[in-house]
Amino acid sequence: MVIPVQVLVLVEDDAVHDVDAGGFQIGPRFEDALQQFDRVVALEDGVLVDDRGQEARLEVMVRGSVQVVEEGEDGPLRSALLERADELRVEGGYEIDSVDIVPRRENFFKPQLHVSRPYVAGNFLDITGDVPEAAAHHREEALQPEAIDVRGARVGRNLLPRPDDQDPRSLLERERGAEKFRDCFWMREFQWCDFAWDRCQFPDPEAMLRRLKAKGLRICLWINPYIAQKSPLFEEGMEAGYLLRRPDGGVWQWDRWQAGMGLVDFTDSGAVAWFKEKLRRLVRMGVDAFKTDFGERIPLDVVYHDGSEPERMHNYYTYLYNKAVFELLEEEFGRSRALLFARSATAGSQKFPVHWGGDCSASYESMAETLRGGLSLGLSGFGFWSHDISGFEKTGTPDLYKRWVAFGLLSSHSRLHGNESYRVPWLFDEEAVEVLRFFVRLKCRLMPYIFSQAVEASREGLPVMRAMALEFPGDPACSYLDRQYLLGSSLLVAPIFAPDGYVSYYLPAGRWTELLTGALVEGGRWLRERHGYLSLPLLVRPGALIPMGADETRPDYDYAAGVSFHLFELAEGELASAAVHGEEGEPRLELRVAHRGGRIEVEAEGGNGPWSLVLRNLHSAASVTGAAAEDDPLGLRIRVAGGDGPTRFEILL
Repeated sequence: MVIPVQVLVLVEDDAVHDVDAGGFQIGPRFEDALQQFDRVVALEDGVLVDDRGQEARLEVMVRGSVQVVEEGEDGPLRSALLERADELRVEGGYEIDSVDIVPRRENFFKPQLHVSRPYVAGNFLDITGDVPEAAAHHREEALQPEAIDVRGARVGRNLLPRPDDQDPRSLLERERGAEKFRDCFWMREFQWCDFAWDRCQFPDPEAMLRRLKAKGLRICLWINPYIAQKSPLFEEGMEAGYLLRRPDGGVWQWDRWQAGMGLVDFTDSGAVAWFKEKLRRLVRMGVDAFKTDFGERIPLDVVYHDGSEPERMHNYYTYLYNKAVFELLEEEFGRSRALLFARSATAGSQKFPVHWGGDCSASYESMAETLRGGLSLGLSGFGFWSHDISGFEKTGTPDLYKRWVAFGLLSSHSRLHGNESYRVPWLFDEEAVEVLRFFVRLKCRLMPYIFSQAVEASREGLPVMRAMALEFPGDPACSYLDRQYLLGSSLLVAPIFAPDGYVSYYLPAGRWTELLTGALVEGGRWLRERHGYLSLPLLVRPGALIPMGADETRPDYDYAAGVSFHLFELAEGELASAAVHGEEGEPRLELRVAHRGGRIEVEAEGGNGPWSLVLRNLHSAASVTGAAAEDDPLGLRIRVAGGDGPTRFEILL
């Protein structure tokens, strides 16, 4: 049963007065706004108290939500300005269906510096039943993410050219592990966007792109939907009527990003075609993807070509913007080959992946906020998500960089990106190079598993990075966990948010396995551990079957070639299955394993080359029928020659 209600959550200290068992009082600047909400609640010291005098628990992940202020200004993750205003979250018994814009005349929010104490306001749905039903709803509504290009799994790093660095070749010599470049300042200053290369910085972009692509790199260019008055495209768009207009008929302009800038009107099919053609020229030059920045700073005092209401269009604008760019890439590369790196989003934007969390700061607090927001986004139906490793604003310590690298490389997509400095590891210390190399190689080996989860995200609507409550809805301890997550269905990750290396995390019931060490850990309890930089809690779920690749040097390769399936603690009577997919998402090799009567029965379909099955932490068997077995440091390894037909063998334990 779904009951729509409107709830206001107040978290700012000075917004709530006299909180006690009898309810709370609201400051005078909020009084007039309360009538638009069915319930008003306040969070004090982790306890949710509402205006009915009732006390209830609120999921900690609500701290990852922020509210649009004033006329939809844009802002980074560290502010109280919402970049994704229409999200679906499951929090404290509510699923947020949408977060509405609060126009200036109704504004009762004030900006703040961090999202650790945000306001939340919006349309909530009171949900009963299992959490995964929400994902099924997205699938029924055709809102699941589009199939992802496997090439998008590469590690990305922004390249900011400087006068003494006219060509990225000097950095390429030390670019260990980063395989995709994004460049913010490829266009001329004060002309964003004109979609033309700055020939002072890049005198021969065509040759540069050919050179970079010959090294196996993919190129992603930074863009946005704003057209500066100095851009040659401004007059062109104005004359054709492709820019948003004011009620008096003039082009809407302001100076808060680029001088005299206007906005493309994506409700005009002609404007969409015009915008696409500017990007198409770049794609045919050699560009592979676009970072679609901004899209949330959308004015309300405008007139749209199709007569849309400005307040409703505020959130929908970014949908049309990213849709246009995604469609262009599909037109050029085909389905399952399009890839964005988008900042703003609204309900349904998950169809145009990938999204990242905005401008976080270089601090452990912001790192935790980043994870919290990403889990919330995953619960909103977004299958893929990324973030700026080590923070965008300021420059973090080597310690923070190395901890964030581990978290970032165990995300669906990984990006090294910063505002004030290069985020290359050797600028922090030499150990950072080793840490980045270690986790890049780990991610490359995990790519058959990660890509299989990406295929599931596209087809079923489940996110690759999952809140614990999504996989363990029956465990009440998981409802409030926002500093750990599951990478896919089977890998638990608990990033480290402290310089002393200590981490506390909750392990659900069962016999888990540490992926990096092979140690067995009993769950159903909290654990506190201390880790070095080449480690963190990374545990495999009991009964999991994880395909691991044979290539640790690149993320996009033939995952079926020499793949090893690792079986972890499959209980008697249980079944496990896994598949290795090709670039188009088609199954290349499928494996099914059953534990029956003291036997492990294995059946495989597909594959045209050798592969193996590793029974983790089991080093001997009474007999193996139909395949060859050998002891391995990780466990008993069964080697299979592979072939066109089905393969079956049996292991007597």
